Amino acid sequence: MADEAHSSEDHPTIGHAQITGTVSELKFQLWLPRGWQARKWLPDVFLDFMVEVTEKGEPTARHFGVQVKGRREKQKKGMLSVSIATKHLRYYAECRDPVFIFRIDPDSGEGNWVFIQRYLKQAGMAEKLAAQKTVSIRLDLGHT
Repeated sequence: MADEAHSSEDHPTIGHAQITGTVSELKFQLWLPRGWQARKWLPDVFLDFMVEVTEKGEPTARHFGVQVKGRREKQKKGMLSVSIATKHLRYYAECRDPVFIFRIDPDSGEGNWVFIQRYLKQAGMAEKLAAQKTVSIRLDLGHT
C-alpha cells in the first residue's frame, strides 16, 4: 500500500495528457463558425463531439462527428501525422455522418483536419485496417 501511495504522488492527478486534451478541445470549439453547435459526445467513445451546422441561427439537421487529437507540432516534409487505433478507424468508416479528425497544437492553437472516411478510401487502407493495431494518418498542411 505504501508503494501505491508513493507512486500516486509522483504523478499529478491532472496531468499533461488531460490538460493537452482539454485545451485542444476548447481551441477546436473556437475554430467553429459562430452558432454551430458542438455537442460533447458522452460517453467519449471514438468521438469527442457531434457538431450541427446552423444557417441564419437555425439548426439544419446536418451533423458531423469530430475526434480531437491534441499534439505539439512535429512536421515532417510539410506534413503532420497522428497515430490512430484501427478499431477507431473501422468505426469511422462505418459512420453515416461525416467524421473529421482534428490535430491541434494546444500551445499555438494551430492545427489541421482530415475528412477521415474520404482519406481511408483514397489511401486504400482496408488491408492495413485488417492487419495492424494502429495506423499513422497524415494531415497535409496545405489543407487546413
